[in-house]
Amino acid sequence: MGMAKQSLFDKTFRQMMVEMRQEHLYTQKSLSVKSGLSRQFISQMEAGLRGPSFESFCKLAWGLGISPAKLSERFMAIYERENVRVQSGSPGSEAAEYIKKARESGKRG
Repeated sequence: MGMAKQSLFDKTFRQMMVEMRQEHLYTQKSLSVKSGLSRQFISQMEAGLRGPSFESFCKLAWGLGISPAKLSERFMAIYERENVRVQSGSPGSEAAEYIKKARESGKRG
């Protein structure tokens, strides 16, 4: 999988992995110990070379001390933030239009 052709989903997952690990002050090795996943697998996921199975996703969450549902919520928050950023240059994007209007009204106030 080439980095230039990576989907927004893949990019978001990579970003979430790194952010969550760093927020918890874990190295790849310490997350490996806590999650039961190999350090190499964690490294490959962060590099965008591999994606998790549902079981691996759950192990990651538990290794971070949160539920898989909370990890999913975090993923969706990052995905939505990045999706709005990517679409902000696209004409017709409702989210982009909303943000543009909010910024303009903030400048007036």
